[in-house]
Amino acid sequence: MEAMVFWNGPLTAVAQLFSKLKFLDVTCTESKSVVFLDKLLDPEGNSSSSAVGIGTQQQQQLPHLKELRLIRMAKLMHLGQDDEEDNSQSSPRIPNFPNLQILLVNGCHSLRNLRSSAISFNNLTSLRVSVCDGFKYLITYSMAKSLMQLTKLEVENCPRLVEIVGSDGDGNSKNEITFRRLKHLKLLGLPRLQGFCSGNCIAKFPSLETSTMSNRLKLKIFPAHDQTLQLTNEEEDTDLDFLEEELTAEDEMNSASSD
Repeated sequence: MEAMVFWNGPLTAVAQLFSKLKFLDVTCTESKSVVFLDKLLDPEGNSSSSAVGIGTQQQQQLPHLKELRLIRMAKLMHLGQDDEEDNSQSSPRIPNFPNLQILLVNGCHSLRNLRSSAISFNNLTSLRVSVCDGFKYLITYSMAKSLMQLTKLEVENCPRLVEIVGSDGDGNSKNEITFRRLKHLKLLGLPRLQGFCSGNCIAKFPSLETSTMSNRLKLKIFPAHDQTLQLTNEEEDTDLDFLEEELTAEDEMNSASSD
């Protein structure tokens, strides 16, 4: 079985089919955590599982899953407990999606970032996030260091996003991250984005071929002295992201009315 789309409802009958699943679309409007996937991986509750995330036993893996899409999960708050936040674990958790290549997150307004012990980012080649109002940052520095296979990154219409790579509190914000295989980068509708990384961390993209973003973001993300940047198919963009342009116009109107 290669693909399945499901909504809220009984899942026991299809649980045995998931071991060979390659593509998965999830739309569960009431779920606050991906803990609900325990029902798919262990419907009888025979295996131990995290109280706040997906279970961590070998039989609770989807080893063949290549693409995961989380769509319109407005109440989703996290993707499973993060090892960096849980010091009670004596050993690293086994990810439920160890070979994931494509991750899409759309319309998950309560989600703050992508930190998760359920997903392995080591094999991820494509990451797309859109229309997520709650994001302050996308990934941590530690997560970014694992994205060595990433070739496409698209982030759109996340109005509260401040940075793509946020600080994880270990002083890495002064280091450098090189996305060696990233070829396509799209950053649109991000009016509060201050830069790619937090602090003094520098991001480099030696293989970048196309970029879609405002000139404002280019100045913040790409250092003028970066000789590794070679854009071969740069798309035309505007001076400001459209959301910031609207906010700027609104601020000017409010200022004029108060005079």
